[in-house]
Amino acid sequence: MPRRNLLVQVVALAALVLFSYCLVRLLLLRYERGDVYPAYSTLRADPLGTRALYEALQSNGFTVRRGYHSLRRELEVKPDSIYYLAMSAGEILTFDKDEVANLDNFVRNGGRVVITFEPEGPIASDAEDSNPFAPKKKKTDAGDSKKDSVDKEKAKEKTPSEKDSDEDASQLETAQEKYERDEFRKEKEADPDWEKDHMDTHYHRSLAALWGFGWDREVQPDKTKSDSGKSSADDADKSLPEVQAYREGRGALDYSVPWKSALYFARLEPDWEVLYKAKDKPVLISRPFGRGEILVATDTYFLSNEGLRNDRRPNLLSFVAGPGGSLLFDEVHLGTEQREGVMSLAEKYRLQGYLYGMACVVVLLLWRNSVPLVPPHPRGNSTLTGAVSGKDSRSGLINLLRRNIPSSDILKVSFAEWKRGITTGQQHLNPKIAAMESILSGKKATQSEEIVSLYRELCAINSPSRNKGNYAAKP
Repeated sequence: MPRRNLLVQVVALAALVLFSYCLVRLLLLRYERGDVYPAYSTLRADPLGTRALYEALQSNGFTVRRGYHSLRRELEVKPDSIYYLAMSAGEILTFDKDEVANLDNFVRNGGRVVITFEPEGPIASDAEDSNPFAPKKKKTDAGDSKKDSVDKEKAKEKTPSEKDSDEDASQLETAQEKYERDEFRKEKEADPDWEKDHMDTHYHRSLAALWGFGWDREVQPDKTKSDSGKSSADDADKSLPEVQAYREGRGALDYSVPWKSALYFARLEPDWEVLYKAKDKPVLISRPFGRGEILVATDTYFLSNEGLRNDRRPNLLSFVAGPGGSLLFDEVHLGTEQREGVMSLAEKYRLQGYLYGMACVVVLLLWRNSVPLVPPHPRGNSTLTGAVSGKDSRSGLINLLRRNIPSSDILKVSFAEWKRGITTGQQHLNPKIAAMESILSGKKATQSEEIVSLYRELCAINSPSRNKGNYAAKP
């Protein structure tokens, strides 16, 4: 290989290695900072994340881990506490029946669940209801309006037992459950295409209804329009409020906590204990449930990296951390989920050695196809001509002979093969064989012309003429 081509290949390989290193380093820096993850994730190290809380608990003797799988699978590890940070308020209604039952059993058997809502700003006084059960307004013509009125009249004529036949017929236990059932029924009656548009046509008790708490958002009062013609309430809807939540009663908790959410709790059962209020409305509550405990807050700012840096409340943080043990921070509800694939199965069954072996085989195949493993022949033992790829079996045999038999031995090998084919009935060839052996042992041919000349001498001994009676023509 020319020296110039080898240098180009070495430089290209070095450039490829350097580019790969820089690319991997850039990706690692992005993931170390964590800004590619959702807000309030324990993987984020910027002000919007909660990584500082996660690492602080880990350094203080807690067994902390992140949950990337389904609730049923995570509960198999038997954690002591489960944290749902920055959950959307309406998302707590989306837990299916199995998840509700699993969480309920977890708390009743001594587990601890901490739920904090994602901060939300107030709603304008003229805005539509943000309740997830509220029916959506549709544009209808006169015929549709008449049809809707008929459907509503039929719904009113139903007896209570008929209404509940489509729903969970269990007894209403909490104010939140009654509220959810009423809203569910209103939306169902207002939408004539409910059965077609919704796969789940039956009401099932949500986690909030089971545990007996609800929520609502603060309404932003109307304000006069500014000189620019825009209402200042529009700007207030986009920014989070900055208020103080004050401790209820006396205790070891901090007196006040900065609160940046307009959500507050409503329809609470008597067992709930209000720990903090903002604008005289409960925003942080807790209750014992079975042998466990439930803690719910309408804000997550006081647990974020920014909150821990600027407005740290150590007593409240210690209360949220709980008695210790194994803590599980759920990441699935934030959108970070680990799904099993081929590599996950390989790691689970410890197939790393097999994968490394396959990689080595691929490298060897590439090497074999790019660089010949057979060393070249010495210059003195070069073949008659260069090897030429054939297109049939005869050409392939010729090329094989050229690569494996030196040119100086071609006549000796050919003569040996010819002798092997002589039978006992061809004894008349013995004098010729002796003559050809004496010529081959006495002369040595290395060049092409010498080999051709010696070959002709051997042919002359074997077939001196084709005349009648010549022994070379006898059978």
